[in-house]
Amino acid sequence: MLRRASTAKDVIGSVRALCERARGRAGTTREATTTTGDDGGFATTTTATARGGAREARATRTDERGTGRRAERAGEALRAGRGTFATWTTAGRRAFATATGSEREGERDDDGEDGDGNVDGDSKTNKHETAHKLIDIPDEVPHDPPLLRSTLVKRRLDVTLACAETVSEAIKIATDSVADGDYPTSSRQVRIMITKIKTKEDIREVFAFMAKMHRIRLAKYEPVATDTPEEAANRSQWGGHMVWREQVALELFNEIRKFDDHEAAVEMVENHASLGVKLTRTVAKQAFFNTYTGPFEYVYRVYEAVRESYGTEDFTVATMIGASLDNRHMDLAREYAVAFKESGAVVPSRTYFKFLKWATRIGEPEHALWANEEHIASIRATLQSRIERMERINAAIEAGTHTHRGAEKLEIPAKWREPDVMPITPFYYVHVVRAHLLNRDVASATRMLDSIPSFEHTTRKQLRTDIHDNTRGFELKTYNVQDQIVAVLADWPRKLYVEENFNGEPSRDELRESMKAAIDGVARDDIKAAFASMDVDAIFDALDGDAQGDSLATEDDQAEEASTSAS
Repeated sequence: MLRRASTAKDVIGSVRALCERARGRAGTTREATTTTGDDGGFATTTTATARGGAREARATRTDERGTGRRAERAGEALRAGRGTFATWTTAGRRAFATATGSEREGERDDDGEDGDGNVDGDSKTNKHETAHKLIDIPDEVPHDPPLLRSTLVKRRLDVTLACAETVSEAIKIATDSVADGDYPTSSRQVRIMITKIKTKEDIREVFAFMAKMHRIRLAKYEPVATDTPEEAANRSQWGGHMVWREQVALELFNEIRKFDDHEAAVEMVENHASLGVKLTRTVAKQAFFNTYTGPFEYVYRVYEAVRESYGTEDFTVATMIGASLDNRHMDLAREYAVAFKESGAVVPSRTYFKFLKWATRIGEPEHALWANEEHIASIRATLQSRIERMERINAAIEAGTHTHRGAEKLEIPAKWREPDVMPITPFYYVHVVRAHLLNRDVASATRMLDSIPSFEHTTRKQLRTDIHDNTRGFELKTYNVQDQIVAVLADWPRKLYVEENFNGEPSRDELRESMKAAIDGVARDDIKAAFASMDVDAIFDALDGDAQGDSLATEDDQAEEASTSAS
């Protein structure tokens, strides 16, 4: 490290001496001078010169504040080989002579640090070595949240931000720091500000600050008059990569969710470009997650914002259909399902199953039977796709062209090839029973009860392997859900006639007789024994007095959990 100097002149002199010793080979010289107007009351002139392997930086400004610190950082930057130093004005314009490797990667913040606050260097080394903290964290830094002391606070400015009481105070500190010539605010420092959010207004303040700093961070990529065509193209190419780290958006979504601020979640994705937020799959998913419980219009606005990038992704398809169903827009949900399928998108079989469940709950037999047909077709198409993929792998193994030498051929389950393959989850069958009862088809309802394979319900849980939720494999868990299956059918009349206020056909009396006939017609002894405790007359008598309440608590929503398909 360069020795600490009391004046900028001493430091610049040391830098020049290093440059003179480093000059060992011939090269070209390029000089670029940029003068920025008095935006904010400051004027800056920067000259950068590069000759072969040597770099020389000279920074002057009319305002004396921060000169020594900036010059010292210039020497440190040159010593570390990070390129030339250039000062900042409040407008954020930065002249520079070379683009470093980290800038080309588009992964690091402008302050020369990676996401953990490490000084710019070998990224592989940073990942596997203990992060070098530039300061000892003082006791004044809050312990709540623990992330402040463990990860976020790395520099002196971070300490000041962490000790701020409000978002407004933290933003003022960061803004003044940039005005004094410091580097623009990094993603890590924005995350410190996010920990100060206490109101919805604080969220908007953070949005405004992020947009302002993003403009400053992009300013270095604006072409200047002295740029060659190649340099101008390079600026334009890498300028689009200067975005906030994904963790900033995710932590903001977490704060937004605490206030149920659906509008803020929509604003983030609608204005992601101006905010400097990269619209990744995870960000799009979180936007849907934050708005799903709100009015449908917010979900639709998120869809409009992400449609160009993720309009046919499985999570988008499932969200739009599911949100329509949750808001009782059955016709709209069906239109979405048909449109997505026609566009080539894959509608998950679980989405059709949810459609079936909602259609029977609110009394839509036509939609219910359609969803049942699509659900079966989706499962069979999935199995056919798996069979074809496994056959291609087996063919490659036989031909000796498979990437893994010595790999064994895959065994395709025989039941996958059955033309009438059906789901194995018992929840499916009881919902189809409800659909047939709505359609006044007692015989089909009885046949479906007899078709329940067992009362064993298998769920698949993904295994989390690291802090980024990357998953490898899954585990299966099996439960006996006989009581829940009976409750799904027993509690259905109350949901249909009381909660949903269904007044169509079949009437209460007609449905009562249909349910009794369907159960009485069951041939299998185990199914008869399971439904023997269900008193159909008592269930419908309770509806007349509206006294049933929640006594027949059901785990109907369990049907939406991840369950194994026919595979």
